[in-house]
Amino acid sequence: MQPSRESGEIAADPTAVLIRRCAAALTGAIARVERNPSRAAVHEVRVAARRLRGLLRAIRKDLHPTLQASLQFDLKNLSRSFGTLRDVSVRWRLLQEMRRRPHERGGDMSTRALGGILAEVVGMERHLQTEARQLLGSAAWNERKERIREALSSSALLAVRPRPQRRVSGRALRRSLRRVSKRLASNSIAQRDLHRLRLAVKQARYLTELLGDTPGWDEEPTCAAVAGSLRQLQTVLGDINDHFGLSEWALTAVVDVTIRRALVREIDLRIGLRIRKFRGLRKKLREPIKESARALLAAAT
Repeated sequence: MQPSRESGEIAADPTAVLIRRCAAALTGAIARVERNPSRAAVHEVRVAARRLRGLLRAIRKDLHPTLQASLQFDLKNLSRSFGTLRDVSVRWRLLQEMRRRPHERGGDMSTRALGGILAEVVGMERHLQTEARQLLGSAAWNERKERIREALSSSALLAVRPRPQRRVSGRALRRSLRRVSKRLASNSIAQRDLHRLRLAVKQARYLTELLGDTPGWDEEPTCAAVAGSLRQLQTVLGDINDHFGLSEWALTAVVDVTIRRALVREIDLRIGLRIRKFRGLRKKLREPIKESARALLAAAT
């Protein structure tokens, strides 16, 4: 799937360095998930696809519009193929944490009840892993892989005249960081607003980390600082989002009313603890991220 280094414009355009790096990561992740659709492998292939999608979105004005749209479509469907399996894996992890950390619980949820729910989740995960193995051996999966490989290898993907990499990536970075700063300025802790902030932070973090290892940006110390701050935010926001998802699942999937109410109370308690952590982190990092963003944008011009 990795683009050929001899392929015309792809080899000549410095922007292609970023595409090649993401394509190589996706190729490795796909090979690992095909060997074994484990929790780690499923997570890795979804992250690799999202990183590449985020890069393509950021530099979309420098790409062939039809090829870019088709590639985005296939990458999105590739990631979605494992979405349900990933969700079940997240539920298993959170329930395991609840069982191992009783000091974070309110006391209404018994370890025995948690064990019963965990057993159901493990059974569901095994069933979905079997389905994933069938998908990975299907003609549809191989056809999608081939379309992605061909699009990434095509010299027509970079359809416009090459421009200096710092200018191209600087423009993309400016859009991403402005989106994060705008959402950080809000004091809302509504689930929808936290979810939107998480997506903005994730996209900006992926792009900043990618640029941090790229010639022209790798000597910018601010790049690593911004990436570190975004990583902290994404971790806590991701944890909050996962707990919201677990709560929504529990309301429909746990049949026993007493156990369901106790489980939802426990989840709500954990969400509250994490939102307090997020508020402190937002207060601590809001201005440093804004200042670091200004320094990076100045370096890009």
